[in-house]
Amino acid sequence: MDTESVLEALGVYAGSYVVALLSGLLPLVNIELFLIGVVTLAPDSYSLVPLVAITTAGQMTAKIIMYWAGRGVLKISVGKYRAAMDKWKHRFESSEPRMWLFVFTSAAVGLPPFFIISILAGTFRIHFWRFLAVGYLGRALRFALFVAFPAFMMDWF
Repeated sequence: MDTESVLEALGVYAGSYVVALLSGLLPLVNIELFLIGVVTLAPDSYSLVPLVAITTAGQMTAKIIMYWAGRGVLKISVGKYRAAMDKWKHRFESSEPRMWLFVFTSAAVGLPPFFIISILAGTFRIHFWRFLAVGYLGRALRFALFVAFPAFMMDWF
């Protein structure tokens, strides 16, 4: 299903939420490309602020699921990844301010992948509401840049 089909079927805001949710759970679905498509296909049918807020909410809904999966609500096997997880645990526990900067950077930049950081955040039992707030801010910044750049370029030319 392409961007245009999603927009026709669900509209800009609902479509953005659904695609963001799916991309948060399935890394092969690319919300950033979808957002660029929204900006270029339907430039007059939305406002950027609600688009970013709704897309971020969809993405963070998925990250909440990943967080709670890491907390053990969903059973995920980590047997062969135990050594890597111990290394990450040290990074998370070394400094609380650095940990929150790390979560924000992952959410905003995508490196390391926020998908993995969301699971680790739950596994290491970092504060849920802070994770949600810091992750939301990072993702909102990321998505704002992805919708603003094409909009800016279209106005420029």
